[in-house]
Amino acid sequence: MPSTVDERKEVYISDLKSSVIEKESLSEYMTKNKWKYVSYETDKAKGTLLVASGKTRPKPLTLRPNLTGWYKIFVCQGELITYSFEGYSHIDLKLTSDEFPSTVKPCKIRPFTMWTSSELFEEALWKCADMTGQDITISKPDKGYEYPANIVWFRFVPMSDEEAVRFSSRTQLTVRFLNGVEITGSFFSERGADGTMMGILSFQKYGANHLNERRVSFYILDSAVEGYKIPESAIVTKSFYTVDKAFITEGGGKGSRGVLIETDGKPVFHEVTVYMSDTDEDESNDFIIGEDVAYISGDCLSPGTVLIRTASEDETELNEENEAQRTVLGVQTVLEGVYQINSGYCVFKPVARLSSSLETSYVIVSTKVKN
Repeated sequence: MPSTVDERKEVYISDLKSSVIEKESLSEYMTKNKWKYVSYETDKAKGTLLVASGKTRPKPLTLRPNLTGWYKIFVCQGELITYSFEGYSHIDLKLTSDEFPSTVKPCKIRPFTMWTSSELFEEALWKCADMTGQDITISKPDKGYEYPANIVWFRFVPMSDEEAVRFSSRTQLTVRFLNGVEITGSFFSERGADGTMMGILSFQKYGANHLNERRVSFYILDSAVEGYKIPESAIVTKSFYTVDKAFITEGGGKGSRGVLIETDGKPVFHEVTVYMSDTDEDESNDFIIGEDVAYISGDCLSPGTVLIRTASEDETELNEENEAQRTVLGVQTVLEGVYQINSGYCVFKPVARLSSSLETSYVIVSTKVKN
């Protein structure tokens, strides 16, 4: 059984010099292709941080926290060390289970003269993860290696079983900004001090473009949506009666679809327009509108019309007492659709709205209509 928050404690790994495995890659001095360790102390932690100067390529380091269960992982970097004419600090972090590393850098970018002692270190949430059997690889990015890199500490906050279940069921979200850019980021939800549930998204890139914006509008792409993009103005509505598909039968000279209408006490076949779930090869019947529902229309139909269904081999013949064999048409139902003119004349085709397009005058639809 996973550990609970009560059984696990918050963990700081602040003495990185002693904690990483590859100690031969460390140096007390700023040496080419080495990580320099620097002692520090704050009101939260003390230990040794690691820094690599720009235009050097030190070997990656491995940190083994030896933790079990789900944790929120916070990472601290030093803003003071980011001050350099070579550029701002970048560092790559990767869990054993990650396919690719995450590039992390301080969010607060400001002139050196604006810094105060309270702003030298910056801690931020990196991600949530099951740390069982996980190591953390620390490295300089291959792209932008000319920038300096530093890491101060790691802080691991245990997650409750409820949080772990909720987060493990959804670890990523893809969002689309109004300019059309789509970004996938790590996601988890958390309850604030006031009881409000919050969704927290972390992006590896592009997020810095919105740091100065107080509010950002975007769409959450819950799943891939595939369909036809059409103008909103092309969608029309048409009224239908809904009946059990058992009332649909075939008749007429060409085996047309229709219904049996009770006329002077006898069933009379009338051809009508039918939309329902079908299994044949006819493309015109590729609508999925409920497994047992048929949508019908025709000049012969009106409120109060009585439809009769034929009895199957294992049913008794129709009679006045068997009300299940009859249905009376009542209020009509409206379906949305478009008029298709591929055959040279207009044919109504029901559609289902799948999503809104970024262009407000367009929508994404499918001809596979589900009721």
